[in-house]
Amino acid sequence: MMNKKIVRWIFAFVLSVGVFLPKGVFAANASISASTTYAYVGDNVTVTVNYFACTWNLRVSGSVNDVIAGADMNGNVGGSQSYTLSSATPGTFTVSLSGDVSDYDTDVTSYPTGSVTVTFAERPAPPPTPTPDPTPSGGGGGQQVNPVTDSRSGNTNLSKLAVDDYKLTKIDDTHYSLIVKNSITKIKIEAVAEDSKAVVSGMGEAPLAVGENSFMILVQAENGASKSYYLTITRKDNLYTVERFDEALEDEDQDVYVSLNPDDEITTDMMKKIKDSKKEVHFVQNGEENSILYTWIVDGKTLDQVSPMKSKIDFKFSDKDTFDELVGYRQGVYLTFPNQKYSKGVKTQIYVGDQYKDGEKVSLYTYDTKGKKTTLKQKDLVVKNGMVEFSVEGDKYFLTKADLEPAKVEKKVNPYAIVCVVEFILLLVFFGLVIFPRFKHIFKKETDVI
Repeated sequence: MMNKKIVRWIFAFVLSVGVFLPKGVFAANASISASTTYAYVGDNVTVTVNYFACTWNLRVSGSVNDVIAGADMNGNVGGSQSYTLSSATPGTFTVSLSGDVSDYDTDVTSYPTGSVTVTFAERPAPPPTPTPDPTPSGGGGGQQVNPVTDSRSGNTNLSKLAVDDYKLTKIDDTHYSLIVKNSITKIKIEAVAEDSKAVVSGMGEAPLAVGENSFMILVQAENGASKSYYLTITRKDNLYTVERFDEALEDEDQDVYVSLNPDDEITTDMMKKIKDSKKEVHFVQNGEENSILYTWIVDGKTLDQVSPMKSKIDFKFSDKDTFDELVGYRQGVYLTFPNQKYSKGVKTQIYVGDQYKDGEKVSLYTYDTKGKKTTLKQKDLVVKNGMVEFSVEGDKYFLTKADLEPAKVEKKVNPYAIVCVVEFILLLVFFGLVIFPRFKHIFKKETDVI
């Protein structure tokens, strides 16, 4: 029988190994998947979100909109939520995942992202049914079925596949890839079939999550044959922190993106390095769900100053009530910038997508708090990707579609006033020519007496 002392030593060793084993092997995470990325009209496709965490706050957006939130204070738990996609017409549907999950063991919060794209196509028509030949053959006495030739085209090739103005990398005849910058949040896929009778699906605009995004373009020939083309678009995750600024400038891209905290300052040293690098650095301030609130763009090629720059922009006025009354309560975006002088090579991009659509034009007004007046700074700024770009020279601005310029009032002549003036002149003339000569001796006697 084993010595009790040895047993105790083994038991203690096992306990110690259990204590010092690394925790958090199964770190908090979340993912999104689809039962298939291709289906026919009328079919059901299941989109599933899986998560493993102690707290989770996830957002499902796109063709499905939902919030998945919860917590378990006893540890990490796994869960899932499923959604059904279906369509009565051909088309492409994208469902995206964003949000955050926290790990119980490591107390680390991560921000999972992902998306799935499902293409619905018309169900192919069945081939023509062979017709029986009533003429007996070979003495068999039966009917012979004559083969029917399907004359419909089976061409499933594409003559064009494009994504905006980018150049695609061809992997093989049906697989293509593309890598875009982190700032690209959506793309537009264009595809044209060689055969005009073929039907192409999977085209149009689609959002891009950080990382790999998979798309399928389906070509369905006239005779029902089909071919799938696969496109992988990778949105780079090159949003550096201020602490990694030097590393960001070493990035091979000419445009660099750096994440800002609201109170971060762009220091003199950073400005000097940008000027020396000749790169264009985008300092990005994110809002909720990693949406961009505003961006400072510092162009090293045109930068003429290397002084420090405060970065915080407030979307409010301290005297908002007074301003609203001044502009007649017009709708717009309030902007208060740090009171400082900006370099020639500095611009800002402001998110206005919650109020205005892409392609709409807005005007930029400065607001003089002392003089209580607005002045048009720039007109017809075009909204692009939900953002408006301009140079900053003052501290208070207002972006709006409304016209705040005072209307020029044309001075109209009152006809009644003209009549009165003419009558007065005629009266003077009448007095001078008729009345005064007749009674001038009276005035003369009065004058003599005096």
